[in-house]
Amino acid sequence: MGINKLQAVRNTFFHELCKLKVKVQANNKVTTGFFDKAEATAITNFFFTEVMGVSARQRLTSLITYYNSHEDEMIDVSVGACAEQLSLNDAVPMAIRRFYKSFS
Repeated sequence: MGINKLQAVRNTFFHELCKLKVKVQANNKVTTGFFDKAEATAITNFFFTEVMGVSARQRLTSLITYYNSHEDEMIDVSVGACAEQLSLNDAVPMAIRRFYKSFS
């Protein structure tokens, strides 16, 4: 994906956040709120930097390097096993199950 396309996707993401209605609970009342531009900017920056950006690629590379460096040694796979179980749990919302599935 080129820089122009990425910028367009980022802008669309930001504008959709600005339009998004969210339910907020405060003082035992549920109200509908919106993200202001500062909040939408912070969320967009976080998402495109930490979730999709260089930092995410570095974390993934480190994880792959770590697992590949242990060859036949026993490594802790309990987190992956837990993620797999949660990805199959019908009580967990589908969006979260998909997230867990990516780590199982």
